[in-house]
Amino acid sequence: MTVSSYPATLRRAFSPWMAVVLMVSMNGQTTAQDPVLELSAPVDHPELSIHHPDISPNGRFIAASAGIGTHMSSTIWVFDRETGSGRQLTSPDSLMEWGDVCARWSPDGQSILFVSDRADILGIYVVDVERAEMRLLRENRSDTRAWSIQATWSPDGSKVVYPDLSEGHQNLFTYR
Repeated sequence: MTVSSYPATLRRAFSPWMAVVLMVSMNGQTTAQDPVLELSAPVDHPELSIHHPDISPNGRFIAASAGIGTHMSSTIWVFDRETGSGRQLTSPDSLMEWGDVCARWSPDGQSILFVSDRADILGIYVVDVERAEMRLLRENRSDTRAWSIQATWSPDGSKVVYPDLSEGHQNLFTYR
């Protein structure tokens, strides 16, 4: 929306400030903070490429997808932010192409939700953090990539919301 489309009273109030902000940013007066390395591959697995992270509710751990180099068959790992150590929760299977991606901690920190194309089934899965037991929550009958069906927990952890791209429509559904 352009400034001219705002009411005249707002244009008069904000136009001088917008000009100042523009001049400052154009003169290079604003700077972005340099990124700080949060996590590297663990010393015992330096070959891992880590992606699709989510920080645990207590802030101590990061759940993420990890694969070797550019190999797409990622698995879910949990990394300790204090020690840098990592533990693999899921294992690859021979039919997965993209693997396990888009990890999301449950609000209680006991489970991790993720999507995968394992067993040649595109679906939404959950894995228990302590026991590393995994189960398929919902199959998604589409031919899309795994990360395009990202799912998320409700705030109380009682439901999972996900898009279903089957039958040519993209709609949101809830799994209880």
